[in-house]
Amino acid sequence: ALFLTEALVSVSNDLLKIETASSLQELLAQLQSEEVALYRDRSENGGGLRDFPSQLYSFGDDKDLIKSGLESSLFFTGSSICHTARLPSRIRYMGYLTNTSKVGGPSIFGEEQYDVGTSLQEAVQASSETEDLQLVWEDDKFHQKDCPAIVSPDHKDFFFASEGQGWRAMIFPNEAERKAYQYNESLVQGLVLLVLRGCDWGQCEPNYLGPEDLTEDKKWEMKINEKPVTKLVAIGHEAFIAKHENGVIFSHSSTGDFKVQIQVNEPSKFVKISSFIVY
Repeated sequence: ALFLTEALVSVSNDLLKIETASSLQELLAQLQSEEVALYRDRSENGGGLRDFPSQLYSFGDDKDLIKSGLESSLFFTGSSICHTARLPSRIRYMGYLTNTSKVGGPSIFGEEQYDVGTSLQEAVQASSETEDLQLVWEDDKFHQKDCPAIVSPDHKDFFFASEGQGWRAMIFPNEAERKAYQYNESLVQGLVLLVLRGCDWGQCEPNYLGPEDLTEDKKWEMKINEKPVTKLVAIGHEAFIAKHENGVIFSHSSTGDFKVQIQVNEPSKFVKISSFIVY
């Protein structure tokens, strides 16, 4: 009941802002000003943001991460590039993720204007002729095919690789991402995070491969700029830091980007990854 009350109060306040604003531009400027003020209060004036990261993410007892001197506050204040398949997200709607001119927004099923990727059924049957790591959507109840209105724009799309497809690769940031986010390679040091698709309610699919399977008999393998990933360190909320044999920082390529390659070796198994982030 308290949650609903707070939600109603929040919506009421937003409606008051809309009524008092003379234009949408004025309302946007007002909201942006409030956001900047809130961020400064939380980050610069001891408002709690400094302590918040360590409550969400932890490096545990990993010696390399402890030795690196990295702090979890990096995930909130550090420069980064996020390559995510999840919806809703601007990177998907504006075509940046797939470097395409297809642009759109939240839509009812079948009328999307942005690049929706490939269905899971098609992805599983894909041959090894292409080496691209596929952007995949899953036919689940959240797509609501028979509904004439947008009820849920949230979709857990993912990057997909399965056994028998060989090495699948993805290079980011791509040209569209570089331009849209004014990418500067000198601002990211090469700490690579993965956010896995995860298992709903802790119930994993029979053919699902997780982070522990990367090191056990190499059921699946990953390389970043040709350097093998030896371990994925859990830091919380389905996020993992990629490690190689000499540490956690991966060098940029000669063109300043990162090439991620994944190969699944276990028969009939697959890997689903929601996002790749580099700090």
